[in-house]
Amino acid sequence: MSTIKFLEAAEITRFAEDFLTKWHPSRTIPVPIDEIVEIRMGIDIVPFRGLRERFEVEGFISNDLTSITVDEHIMEKNLNRYRFTVAHEIGHLILHEDFIRSRYPDDTEDWKNRVIAISDADNSRMEFQARSFAAQVLVPRPELVLALEDAKDYATGKGMDLGELKEFGEEWVAAWIAKQFKVSTEVILRRFAAENVF
Repeated sequence: MSTIKFLEAAEITRFAEDFLTKWHPSRTIPVPIDEIVEIRMGIDIVPFRGLRERFEVEGFISNDLTSITVDEHIMEKNLNRYRFTVAHEIGHLILHEDFIRSRYPDDTEDWKNRVIAISDADNSRMEFQARSFAAQVLVPRPELVLALEDAKDYATGKGMDLGELKEFGEEWVAAWIAKQFKVSTEVILRRFAAENVF
């Protein structure tokens, strides 16, 4: 039996909106997730060389919820992935605090053994929920809709018919918007699908 509560999509959206209201009321884009985490929330972001290679994860939050460890290479070389990783770990904090405190270790070396002990069902549910939260925090619906309108206006001004371009048009718009939000094109495409806006 799963110990991670099933959350409806609307509940995750509410958690993401509540997070933005509390920690980023100005709603500027891109959301300054690392500033929010380190300066406003007081959570340390700690680089760890070889985290992904050694443990097959890009980041994790400590069980005392005072630090987020992130693969050093991602932190230095892939800003979009780094931002998503930080937001994803904050998703775990917001959505799974009790579970994390009871299961996750302080010791990085012991981290993988503890994670392996989590059931596949719990792990899947946690990861899906944290990804959804991260995507909604970094790409909130109202700001996504405005950016999409701007992108369509820009494309029309350049003589492009996005309807005729089909998937290529959607990918072009997603890539254009992704630069503004400092996330990957894939995150924007997933947000289009989740919000049914393209």
